[in-house]
Amino acid sequence: MPKRLKPVLTLGRDYAILLAGAVIMGVVVAGFAIATDKAQEIFAALSHHIKLLPLVISPAIFAVSLWVVLRYFPAASGSGVPQSIAAQHVTSQADRQHLLGFPVAVAKFLLVLLALLGGASLGREGPSVQIGAAIMLLFADITRVPDKRTFITAGAAAGLAAAFNTPITGIAFLLEDMLKGKPFKDRLTMLAIILLSGVAAIAVTGSYDYYGHIQPEMDLNKLWLPVIVVGVICGLSGSVFNIFITRGRKHICRMFGGFGGKRPVAFAALCGFAVAMLGISSGGVTFGSGYEIGHDLLHGVTAPAWWHPFAKIAATAISVISGIPGGTISPSLSIGATIGGALTPLFPGTPVAVIVLLAIAGYFAAFTQSPITAAVIVLEISGKATAVIPLLAVAIIAAAVSRALFPQSIFDLLADTIVADLHKHKKKDDISHYDA
Repeated sequence: MPKRLKPVLTLGRDYAILLAGAVIMGVVVAGFAIATDKAQEIFAALSHHIKLLPLVISPAIFAVSLWVVLRYFPAASGSGVPQSIAAQHVTSQADRQHLLGFPVAVAKFLLVLLALLGGASLGREGPSVQIGAAIMLLFADITRVPDKRTFITAGAAAGLAAAFNTPITGIAFLLEDMLKGKPFKDRLTMLAIILLSGVAAIAVTGSYDYYGHIQPEMDLNKLWLPVIVVGVICGLSGSVFNIFITRGRKHICRMFGGFGGKRPVAFAALCGFAVAMLGISSGGVTFGSGYEIGHDLLHGVTAPAWWHPFAKIAATAISVISGIPGGTISPSLSIGATIGGALTPLFPGTPVAVIVLLAIAGYFAAFTQSPITAAVIVLEISGKATAVIPLLAVAIIAAAVSRALFPQSIFDLLADTIVADLHKHKKKDDISHYDA
């Protein structure tokens, strides 16, 4: 073999391994989606037959989950999106392994299932981002590819795409949340990873719209008032939620004499009890990711109620500040849906599904401050390809209102905190900076 061909063949082999890793990652994330759905079904069945069971199992599971995190896998706490963003900015292999090592990914997979078996108001999509990034880092380490960050970034975006069965959302998330204007190196490789993981996920779960196809048409000329009102209310709600989950734990701990900081496992159990109480009193609306309430509101199965948003926001915020593993992306879609349901009486001539879709996009944009990703994800999960202008308009308004009150993206803020702590070579017992 000519010597000049050897580097080419080696590079080709390495990229073949990485693309195979993308397929494996898509299968793993799809399997994770199936497993999390099953965990929520088991919890729903148990809590339906034994109404007060959550008062026992939720505190126990919250406590056990946080104990495992604190003892063995601190980077498995919370969503996983901040860890994936932070991993792009660290240069040490040890730091990357701390955030995205294979044991962390396995722990994340199992502990999220455990959290959902305990009724936590959390989801799988943020953890899928971290799991996707971790799998691609594992395959990048096997090869001789020098730039690991490219594959961490692509793996994170592909994890989200595979979790929702939304490849275009994965690309939007890549550009708006992971890259944020940074040079777009190896763009074809990144897109290939997102595409292959998405195809693999579809092969496992089948092709589907997350919320099913939504019937009512959305004409911006008839929706200016709802777009503005929903955008402002969702912007305020999302920013308040972000303020609470970033500062709430500290203030609550101070109110109880530092209880949460001194006894974090007991604090997690208390959070589990509060989530159980909310779930029982709401008839189960606040348990889990909230997919069912969003789906039912969009399809007219459930009547909107004014108290739904408050209950779901409270359950999600408490689940987040407990520090246990679990994502906030799908709960944010559910919160948006309940806000839309509560606002429908203000617009009697507009179909409920239209207001709910606007609110899903608005709240997600306010929470993440990523309006393009918010509009695209709602387009893909609802099958409403013609609704791009109203959804983008409400997302931009909500993100602008949120940014006025909470200037930095929640994921970037938490990622910056993680990187700062790594640079200080500290491993704190208090893991609240991983929580969202």
